[in-house]
Amino acid sequence: MATAVVGIGRTPYTRNSGRTTLAMAVDACRQALDTLSNLFVKSLLTADIDGEIVLYRLLDTTRAFAVEKLMGSGELGIVSRRHATYLCAALHDAETCWEAEDAALWISKFGHLIDDVRGALDWAMSAAGDRELAGRITALSAILWFGLSLLEEYGRRIEAALDPATARSYADPAIEIALLDALGHTAWHTRGDMPAMKACFTKALAGATREGLSEAEYRALYGLIVYFATNGDYEEAVATSQRE
Repeated sequence: MATAVVGIGRTPYTRNSGRTTLAMAVDACRQALDTLSNLFVKSLLTADIDGEIVLYRLLDTTRAFAVEKLMGSGELGIVSRRHATYLCAALHDAETCWEAEDAALWISKFGHLIDDVRGALDWAMSAAGDRELAGRITALSAILWFGLSLLEEYGRRIEAALDPATARSYADPAIEIALLDALGHTAWHTRGDMPAMKACFTKALAGATREGLSEAEYRALYGLIVYFATNGDYEEAVATSQRE
């Protein structure tokens, strides 16, 4: 069971992330650490010690076997949800560290999460997944997609998360607002689509103002300032910067 739980991730584990994911399943951090050690001793895990942090990776064949066991036990959805929930916390840490660390160091510490984001989103957007969690991960992972310059793919992920065909709106309005903000930037950086950029930031600003989310309101205003300045409308850019 422990091997199967670790196998849900697509990318290398840090000691902490492996422990966290396992502990959520077995409710015992010490047992989780022992499990990681045992997997390494049995050569079912490899360890990469070249970077700032040690990364553990399951062999591909072992990971495929682990996922198959989870599917057979009917616990794939449960463990996928735990993994996605852990990922939200990891992405929050990545965002917090972005301003404080050198870009190369930041990528060495957090860049490996990108495939886990892809895997978590594939599950969360599926019929058996959780749309609210999908939206949250899509929004929180913005710093990772931008940091790795994967904006074309990220734009598609955002559009999928905002697709009206997925029915109901998000229970947490901050999710949609953050997605609109991220889409405004990707539309500008990837296609130079200025009308889409303005529409996204305008809608994000309206939502943030309505919900009283001051930080989101600031980000949307910044996006509009960039839009007006890029279009050469400097008077409007200055007026927008002076809004309270």
